[in-house]
Amino acid sequence: MKFPLGPRGDKTHWAIPFKYKDVCCEITFEKFGIRLYIEKRNEEDPPTANWKEIIDKINRAILFTEKKLLAPLATEQLAQGNVTVANHYHRLDNMRILGTAYSIQTRNMLRSNRRCSEFTAAPLP
Repeated sequence: MKFPLGPRGDKTHWAIPFKYKDVCCEITFEKFGIRLYIEKRNEEDPPTANWKEIIDKINRAILFTEKKLLAPLATEQLAQGNVTVANHYHRLDNMRILGTAYSIQTRNMLRSNRRCSEFTAAPLP
């Protein structure tokens, strides 16, 4: 599928312009998330395109795409053995060690009735 990409603004990863009920709209992925822009023709007039309708249509399109296109493709790829599982052992193990260190320190803090402001991170082994 090809989509016309709009101009990239400051801190914008991508932008997809489209029309809904003859109103120019744009979906962008920016630094702080995905945004929907709707053209406002006059300051006094309410926008002719309802943002809730647009979001609802997008959500239904996503569900359709997941059920009709992606799920069968994923099933086919799994059946063919085209699966790669990333090894996150070290990252997860470090999280476990860090969590254990905080748990021990928290337990010790509660036993000694120290204030939370005295709580400091334990050095990792």
